[in-house]
Amino acid sequence: MLKNYTRLAWRNFRKYPLFSFINVAGLAIGLTCVLLVVLFVKNELSFDSFHEKGSKLYSITTTITDRNGVTTTGSGSGQVQGPAFKEAIPEIVDYVRFWNVGGFNIIGDEKAFQVQGLFADSSFFKLFSFPLLYGNPASALTDPHSIVLSEQTALKYFGRTDVVGETLKIEEQGMQTLTVTAVAKNIPSNSSIRFEVVLPFRFLEKFFKDGSWLNQYLSTFVLLHPKADAKKVAQKFAGIFQAKAAGELKEAGRREDISTKISFGLEVFTDMHLNEGAVQSEAGIYDGSLHTTLYLLAGIAAFILLMACINFVNLTIAHSLQRAKEIGIRKVNGSNRWQIISQFLIEAALLCIAAFLLAIVCSKLLLPAVNSFTGRHIELHLIKDAKIWMVELGILAISVIMTGLYPAFVLSGFNAVAVLYGKQKTRAGRGWLGKGLVVFQFTLAIGFVTGSLIYYLQMTFIGNKALGYNPSGIIDIKLPPQRNPDQLVPLFRTALTALPSVVQVAGFNSWGDNNVVKVNDRTIFSHKVRGDEFYLPDLGISLQQGRNFSPAFGADSSRSVIVNETFVKQTGWKNPLGQQVKLIGEWGGDMNMTVVGVMKDYHYNSLKEKIGPAVLVMKNYEHLLVKTKQGRGAEALAAIEGIYKKYLPDSPFQFSFIDDDIARQYRDDKHWQQIIAYVTILSVFICCLGLFGLSYLAARQRTKEIGIRKVLGAGVAGIAGLLSKDFLQLVIIAFLIASPLSFFVMNHWLDGFAYRIDVSWWIFLVAGAIATCIAMVTISFQTIRAAMANPVQSLRSE
Repeated sequence: MLKNYTRLAWRNFRKYPLFSFINVAGLAIGLTCVLLVVLFVKNELSFDSFHEKGSKLYSITTTITDRNGVTTTGSGSGQVQGPAFKEAIPEIVDYVRFWNVGGFNIIGDEKAFQVQGLFADSSFFKLFSFPLLYGNPASALTDPHSIVLSEQTALKYFGRTDVVGETLKIEEQGMQTLTVTAVAKNIPSNSSIRFEVVLPFRFLEKFFKDGSWLNQYLSTFVLLHPKADAKKVAQKFAGIFQAKAAGELKEAGRREDISTKISFGLEVFTDMHLNEGAVQSEAGIYDGSLHTTLYLLAGIAAFILLMACINFVNLTIAHSLQRAKEIGIRKVNGSNRWQIISQFLIEAALLCIAAFLLAIVCSKLLLPAVNSFTGRHIELHLIKDAKIWMVELGILAISVIMTGLYPAFVLSGFNAVAVLYGKQKTRAGRGWLGKGLVVFQFTLAIGFVTGSLIYYLQMTFIGNKALGYNPSGIIDIKLPPQRNPDQLVPLFRTALTALPSVVQVAGFNSWGDNNVVKVNDRTIFSHKVRGDEFYLPDLGISLQQGRNFSPAFGADSSRSVIVNETFVKQTGWKNPLGQQVKLIGEWGGDMNMTVVGVMKDYHYNSLKEKIGPAVLVMKNYEHLLVKTKQGRGAEALAAIEGIYKKYLPDSPFQFSFIDDDIARQYRDDKHWQQIIAYVTILSVFICCLGLFGLSYLAARQRTKEIGIRKVLGAGVAGIAGLLSKDFLQLVIIAFLIASPLSFFVMNHWLDGFAYRIDVSWWIFLVAGAIATCIAMVTISFQTIRAAMANPVQSLRSE
């Protein structure tokens, strides 16, 4: 029986190739989306799962509640929490601290390159499951002058991996000679902890030993006893903190440079990847994601597959009139309803299997692009991965049920006599179901079109909005902090400004950090940037009042400050020049400084944040800002690298263009813009397939009516309009549903930007017009063909 059903199914596929192709293509698109999302979700959920002790490793988190009641929680901690908690709490078996300090410069006789590394306690390789190719995990980091290389770093530097006992020089507080004590296997792609080299924490403590309980710049993990309760352990932190940090808390409270409340907690290591707020790259944890992202992607893929299944149902029912006599003859010859249902279910299953196989091929072809887009290393191993097989077979079974069950029951319910006399009609309820499904499809499609338009307009607005400075043609050059950058800046300025392609060179220190500034009895949380007298002119930031820094004023280097307009507004100063401010924590203490100028507000952060108070001070420059002449950036870069190598032959040349740095701030938004654009195209395409099926059904059902109208004098345009009217009503209904939903969703997204567009009514009209035009083009093929048909052919049986 199964063999017979399969043969009949194959015969019908060959007899109606267009419908078979449309069904398989639509389902293949939906299943490809689902398969890719399943692979991505599986990869995200697998992060850090390879650590044997991962379920008992907990990160110490720090929660800060400011005076406005705003609470933030992060994975950062200081140097003291791990040892103190381990000493006081017996449930803590061990601890490990590690800190990502950016890049280390490795120096050799002929090679100099930068590697990303960590300072870590000697327990690092005992608690985390990073296998060593060579070396002992228990002793690899016990010697302060040891170093552990990754497999890739060993090959890059020595050309081989068996390098235990070899020495190399690293640039950290001068040149330091370190001995390789271990070589670690390359880090798995699904690891939140990344490194190319690991240095002992004891080496860091030789130069920087920090006893503060209030700092949060590194990661501390504790290993709990198997029977320990993490919540009860975390409850003990408060008492230890209050006892150990009593003096520091009292002093900090007097200075008002901390929040009113600080508390510590625990978060299990394996959950951290999907808690982006707790992931801090500067503390050594990378590539955080969000549960919301996984839910959104899963929802989008489910909608695409649902739309494809809806198409299958609509097209199958539309196709049913051509197979009605086949069903009637089979019923007359003794086939019962369940046999006919089985036949259609087998046909649906075969089409779904064909679509599933095509989806596997498409997924394989698309994975390189997906990996490039997401920055992940996802692989498809259906044979090796039983979980993927189970998930995909489940999705395939659901697809068969969704696509085959309802049409099978509808078609098997045809009356044999009515079918053979050509009087079988689909009942109105079923027709409304098909129309309702199309409304649902177009509601989604119009929503995606609206979302794409708003995304495009907002990102264009961001790209065109004046930032308060001119980043065009400016190159950011990183200087090695170990080489006294304050002396390097004037040296490089003299050499670089002599180049015909360079306009100006400024010294600065990154894009700043947050700092507490006291004005009389008020505390202002301010953004602090370090830049010399060329910083403002280099970026084109104008002064509203006062003067710029100048070598003519010796006190500028340590006692002068320039503030922005927002800082002046918050202080309420009428005449800001000459006012005194106190920078908390400046030069290792509190520094009284004099306001010598007011600079115009500029966007030092992304446009998702409002401009806040900002101060500009001198000294401690770790970067150069090189302004190049228009159109000569590439020429200047080559010359700059040559000069850099001349003065710093042992240091890697690191640079970025400011334009690129700004673009990276909106990388995630750009990614989502692309995702929505792709989803919009797919959803509109699938909608067109569904509308094609419904228009075909309508034209077939009204063939004789169209013939009569033509005999009575109706023209092609009139008949085409008659057939199109119902479908335009469906699009209008979908538009009325999609518009308020899109307005709510996109307004919520736009609220994440401090500077945003207004959602105007014309955006929804454009989206509706696009959907209407696409719908008209789709149904015009069927309606015009039906309107142009010879009425004799449709009326000859009457």
